[in-house]
Amino acid sequence: MNLGNPIERKRHATGRGDVRPPLSASPARGWPRFTRIAAAGQRGFTLIETLLALFLAAIVLVSVNLFVFSMGELWGRGGDDRLFDRHVNGVTRFLQNSIDQATMEMRPAPENGAAEGGREAGRLSSTYLGEPPSDRGFGDPYITFELLESPGILIWPETPLPFIVCYLEFSPDDGLSLLWHSRLEEGFEDDPPRRTLLSPFAREPVFEYYDPETESWTERPDFERDAEGEDMLPDRVRIPFASEKRQTERVITLIGNKRGALGAAIQ
Repeated sequence: MNLGNPIERKRHATGRGDVRPPLSASPARGWPRFTRIAAAGQRGFTLIETLLALFLAAIVLVSVNLFVFSMGELWGRGGDDRLFDRHVNGVTRFLQNSIDQATMEMRPAPENGAAEGGREAGRLSSTYLGEPPSDRGFGDPYITFELLESPGILIWPETPLPFIVCYLEFSPDDGLSLLWHSRLEEGFEDDPPRRTLLSPFAREPVFEYYDPETESWTERPDFERDAEGEDMLPDRVRIPFASEKRQTERVITLIGNKRGALGAAIQ
């Protein structure tokens, strides 16, 4: 018995003659290395098969990337349209709500007791055609409305004041702006009103007048005049909005206006 051999020592120590060396034994210590032989019929991928698989995988990855980028581009364009529509809806909603909330001012009735502008004597709608009292190159009258309280969109240098007079200004360069100031300000009669840009996408408006006799609407690019040559407040204002890729329009109804009702700047 050769006890110098590890197998013989293990067999002698345990009394068992069938001791097998572990598979992880190192041949340097006298243990044989076992190699797994592939079963008959099994083989690896050839070089051509590997290259073909890589080529197909590359085609799939390129197709997925093109799809993702194209969907992102389409989604981005759709996002611009949605933001544009949201902006237009926000501007028109603010204007319509402000005109709906416009106050009514009572004025002394004319001496002859006649109704002024087809309305009850002494009462004028707070939506009318007017001009800023400073009269510094404003020219044509503006669609004007008055509010008891200042809207949150207006930024004041100090504490917001009530009794706000607002003028809608349409400019081919700047779009739609809101001129505004308070009747309680010391410089109301002399200083020009402040300007707040509402939308740079607004275009020249269309003024619509309703004729109850013919039950029809008339569209005009400027204010219609009565028999005396005075500008008349329209019943509706159609405002176009246009960006580089999208165009739309909204209609603002001037609440309380009737055919023949004249606006006037409140003194």
